[in-house]
Amino acid sequence: MINYGYAAWAHPLSTRDVFMPRTTTRRTRALRLASTGLAAVAAVSLTAFSGGAAQASTAKGATTLAGTPACSVKNVSLKVEAIREPINTYRLSLTNHSKKTCVAYKYPQLRFGSAKSPAKIDKSTKPRGAVKVKPGHSAYAAIHTSGDGNHGYQTKKLKVTLPGAPAGASSAGVALPGAPVYVDDTVANSYWVTNPRIVYTW
Repeated sequence: MINYGYAAWAHPLSTRDVFMPRTTTRRTRALRLASTGLAAVAAVSLTAFSGGAAQASTAKGATTLAGTPACSVKNVSLKVEAIREPINTYRLSLTNHSKKTCVAYKYPQLRFGSAKSPAKIDKSTKPRGAVKVKPGHSAYAAIHTSGDGNHGYQTKKLKVTLPGAPAGASSAGVALPGAPVYVDDTVANSYWVTNPRIVYTW
């Protein structure tokens, strides 16, 4: 279900680098290093989102997407609902209570109980573009708490972190319905989506 992929590339040495006179070669390398440095600075300041829009980080650490800020716990509410079928499935809702649109950036990071690492992410649920949440509207993520895994435990605690939110406004504790909830090492969640039926199709 979860797919991790990596890509690598290499730039071959050109004949100019091999046969060019030493003085010209040094000058060319210097120019290349300068242009590479400028490109690196640009990459840090501005990176491309999968949907084609541009994202950047503000001085306060918040992420913006084409001028739209990431949702933070200061302007949204978070709620977990239990789903009867499929079993061990919950729906996490993020509702925008501010007067401005925000971006539900990527996926929520979920930590149950005293877990040191967040739940796994099902990358097959990644939407085609950014999930923008208008005032009064919501975004949703599906949660699967347990299956045929190991190291199970019961907990009443869930910490939700919103990637891209500014420091100090990125995390909040969320009540779990019917707590305590049983969790094992198969615990996983989806990306943010606009369709609340994600819990039935995941």
